[in-house]
Amino acid sequence: MQDNSFLTQVTMRYPSVRKIIAFGLKHLQKMPTLMKFGGVMELDLDGKPIGGYFDDTWRFTTSGFKIGEHLYLGSLGRQYFLRLNLTQNPPVGGTL
Repeated sequence: MQDNSFLTQVTMRYPSVRKIIAFGLKHLQKMPTLMKFGGVMELDLDGKPIGGYFDDTWRFTTSGFKIGEHLYLGSLGRQYFLRLNLTQNPPVGGTL
């Protein structure tokens, strides 16, 4: 039996797609704790973590941006943005 689905055709035609799928299957199994929560990290100019916002109910965070005294978070799993007041909710400090 031959599978002629679109996904199969694309996977067989492009080696880069196969590599991306193989990479994802290999490494996502090693990172289950990173997939349990969502959030954003604040970095200094050297790229070292300063603090961040994390939530176990806000998964698949795709964007975070600051406007004034508010932080806006976007997620693939939500149809709306989360807005945090930064003066009322300071970032959680610490190093990784």
